[in-house]
Amino acid sequence: MTKEAERWRARVTQTVRFGDDYMLLELEPEEAFPARAGQYTILWLRDDAGELPLYYSLASAPGHRVQLIVQKSRHDRIERFLAGLKKDSPCWLGPPKTILFDSSLVVPHTTFIAGGSGIAPMRALLMDQLLNKKDGSPLTLIYGCRDGATMPFAAELLEWSQTFPFFRLVRVSEQRREGFQPGFVTDHLPPLNKAKPYFICGPKPMVAAVKARLLEGGVPESLILIESH
Repeated sequence: MTKEAERWRARVTQTVRFGDDYMLLELEPEEAFPARAGQYTILWLRDDAGELPLYYSLASAPGHRVQLIVQKSRHDRIERFLAGLKKDSPCWLGPPKTILFDSSLVVPHTTFIAGGSGIAPMRALLMDQLLNKKDGSPLTLIYGCRDGATMPFAAELLEWSQTFPFFRLVRVSEQRREGFQPGFVTDHLPPLNKAKPYFICGPKPMVAAVKARLLEGGVPESLILIESH
């Protein structure tokens, strides 16, 4: 039995660095992990000082290995734990849970707006739509970060946009980079659709700016879905 008080024992299958700020952590639970796209989980830190829950949105969809985007922490204890995770390292996950984002809320012409590690739940929802459901629903992702050279999943997202003509991608970099739009995500919002949902996840200043722009444009607040980050 590998569940301990609703915890799933897992092993690390790979880690991938995106510059100094972000890391992809891929895990393989020993038992079926009943997650849906858009949910979050707990990665349990275990060390000599005890246990500490670390909350992360799932960056992967059902049918794929569990993937998390881990951002560099200001806390030495958390950084030591994350730096020590290598291939085949054991770890524990909490049960997947929903805050707000759910794949059932994604409809044709949904717009996703993400910043930094806020791409995690967006990628899971897009992966579910593009790779699992394959229903051809038109979708848009506007994704920004400080430096496009270290943007998580930048190449993968570009490949999806080239493979699926109904998926529109806008990659935004504050630092000028070839293949990226300059500035901020608010500079690149498409014409606003007042009848379709907007999913937003990222740093608080970005979320506040995007929400304000949407409200000013007449988008009902009920269609603005925000996940805390």
